[in-house]
Amino acid sequence: MAALAVAGGVAAGGADASAAIDARVQGSFTMHGRVTVAHNLPGVRRGQRVTRTWILTAGCSARFCPTLSLVRYRGRGLDRIVLRRRGRGLYVGSGVFYVPVRCGARLYRHGGKVPFTIVLRVARVQVVQAVSFATALTATYTNPGRLNLTPCAGFLGHDAASYTGRLRSGVPAPPSAAFTFARPNPVLTTFAFQDTSARGANGAAIVQRTWNFGDPASGAANTASGTNPTHTFSGHGTYAVTETVSDGNGLVGRVTQQVTV
Repeated sequence: MAALAVAGGVAAGGADASAAIDARVQGSFTMHGRVTVAHNLPGVRRGQRVTRTWILTAGCSARFCPTLSLVRYRGRGLDRIVLRRRGRGLYVGSGVFYVPVRCGARLYRHGGKVPFTIVLRVARVQVVQAVSFATALTATYTNPGRLNLTPCAGFLGHDAASYTGRLRSGVPAPPSAAFTFARPNPVLTTFAFQDTSARGANGAAIVQRTWNFGDPASGAANTASGTNPTHTFSGHGTYAVTETVSDGNGLVGRVTQQVTV
């Protein structure tokens, strides 16, 4: 008896070949799509509209990462694939998901293997502190053919779709720099500093902290890095202490406080 494919989810995105916008790509995107090819797939038809959620995570802290991790929700399932950078604002990746197939009286839950390719392009950006973040995407999804893994003979069809999507999680904000300080011994001019900075809304974790104690007479000790440095001031007086923090998106926060010795 011929295998009968049970319709699986279709997710994809439309791609504009003329687009050459570059940006850091990350966040949750709502992708609105249209099925462009649907051959021998019950419940799926050409022109059908679908809405999916794609979550993209940049694979590095550089502005333009060589890889993106994509979690692609489709109906009741999800796919996790890696997209690789192929040009300005262009990422390509391949993956596989499985669909149920009925063979005779038995339903094989992983009876159909669906290899697919996604081509993703940046369509619109928003700039924060000279860092461009993608706020809209286009993409294509292509499945050249579904593989029948059941004992029954039968062609399971193939499909394709195009998508456009917008960022729904919000553009990252810079981190908020903050610190506290204390003088453990009132006789000495040594102060202990503690970073209390916070990541920005929708932002990345803080990856770097640098300090300037406003005390050039202390020489090389006037600057430091790390979360909780100490500094021995060169004399009594009031010093402008500045902490600068940078996050994984390359965004920066800075704060200065007056410290009286």
